[in-house]
Amino acid sequence: MSDPDLESRARALVDDKLIRAYWEAVEHYKTRDLVLIYAVGDTRHPVRAFVREELLSSTLPSDIKAKVANPASVATSRPASSDATFWLLAIFSDEEAACLAVNAKLLAPGGRA
Repeated sequence: MSDPDLESRARALVDDKLIRAYWEAVEHYKTRDLVLIYAVGDTRHPVRAFVREELLSSTLPSDIKAKVANPASVATSRPASSDATFWLLAIFSDEEAACLAVNAKLLAPGGRA
């Protein structure tokens, strides 16, 4: 889970579209404490959002649960007040996975971070 190559592959997935999906999930779930799961290769629903605490009661492997046991904001430096930090769990088509904290800047009115 902490392989630097896997983390760089996961960081490469972070773009405006993913950040927009996070903020849409914030509106839907009414919380910033979320985990986004990005299933690379899933063409129908590659990104799914879950409330972090609810995901902890799922069947996720214990090493992933341990990683997301605390809010992502605890794992990184304090974000600016208009920003938020979420967990990204990237599951690649080779069945490798990486979990990392991502800072999500508040979207501008045009929809860009």
